Amino acid sequence: IDAIRIDATDLPPLAERAGVGAAVPAYLATTQLSATAGSGNQSVALVATDPQAYAAALDGTPVAFDPARLSGSAAGGDGAGSSTGTGGGGATAVIPALVSAPLKAPGPDFQLAVDGVLVRIRVVGVDPALARGTSGKTAVPVVLVPLATLQAVKPSTQPNTVFLQTTDAAAAELAGSSAPTKLSQGVTSRPSLANAIAERALPRLVQRGSLAALVAAGLLSLLAALQLLAATRRERTDAMVRLRTMGLRHGGEWRLGLIEVLPLAAAAIAAGAGSGLVIPRFLTSFVDLSPYTGGPPFPRLGASMPITAALAGALLAIVVLALAVDARRARR
Repeated sequence: IDAIRIDATDLPPLAERAGVGAAVPAYLATTQLSATAGSGNQSVALVATDPQAYAAALDGTPVAFDPARLSGSAAGGDGAGSSTGTGGGGATAVIPALVSAPLKAPGPDFQLAVDGVLVRIRVVGVDPALARGTSGKTAVPVVLVPLATLQAVKPSTQPNTVFLQTTDAAAAELAGSSAPTKLSQGVTSRPSLANAIAERALPRLVQRGSLAALVAAGLLSLLAALQLLAATRRERTDAMVRLRTMGLRHGGEWRLGLIEVLPLAAAAIAAGAGSGLVIPRFLTSFVDLSPYTGGPPFPRLGASMPITAALAGALLAIVVLALAVDARRARR
C-alpha cells in the first residue's frame, strides 16, 4: 500500500484483516546515490524498513533474503566518521545497507539524497533477491537500510508504504478498497504486478511465439506420423494380406500400425519431455531471464510437470489421430 503517510494507528487494522499475515511499514523513495566525493551518480530505490520483519514476511518466497549482515553492522561503529546533513539531522553516522546489485560508484562509502538531506551509507552486502518487481521496462538497484537507523539520522523520515503478506483473496479485496489507510494513494498486488509485466511487448512476443511454435510442432508431428505410415503402407498391406489368409480379423490394420508407430512416437516424446525438464536448469545458470519476469536477476525456472504431461498426452493423441486417418485410407 502506497500512501502519503503511514501512521502507527494504520497498522493494527491492516494486520487484523482476514488473510493478512504480516504488515511491515517502510519508507520508499527513488533517489540519487553518489560517492562521498560527489561522483558516479545513479538512480536507486531506497527501501527503509525493519529488516527482520521484512525478511520474515518474505521467508519461504523466491525473494527471501538474510538480514543478518544489517543487524550485525552498527551504524558508524567502525570508525568511518560522520558527515553533517541539513534539515535537522545533525551529525549523521554511516548507515549500513544491503543492495540488490553491485553499485557502480567508486569508494567504500556512498551518500543518498533523502528529501534534500545527504545521508551516508556503507554497503555491507549484495543480495540479488532484494530486486523489486516493477511494471516499468527498467529496474533500478535497491538499497535496503534499517528504518530506525535512518530515522535516528533524519528524524523527519515518515513511512509511506506498508508491505502486506496476504492471500490472493485478501490482496484482491485490498486492491478493490478505496482507502485501506487514511492517506492511501494506491494498492499494488502481486497478481496485478505480474499481469502488468506480462503485458510488456517482450513477454507477449515470447508467449505468442511459444504458442505458435507449439501449434507448428503439433502439425509437424502429425505430418511426420502420416509420412511414416505412408512410407510403410505397402509393406503393411502385403503383411495384412498374408495375415488375413491366416485368419486375422478385420481391424488388424489399426493394431499393426499401432505396433509399428507408437513405440517410435513414445521414444521421441519421452526424449523431448526429458530435455524440457532438464534444459531449464542449465539455461537459468547463464541466461538472465529477469526481463521476462520483472524480478531479481537470474530467476529460478522450473518446468511444470502437469504442462509437460499435458503436452506429451497431446502429442500421443496426434499420433493416434494419424493412425486413425491412415486406417481409414487403408480400408478404402
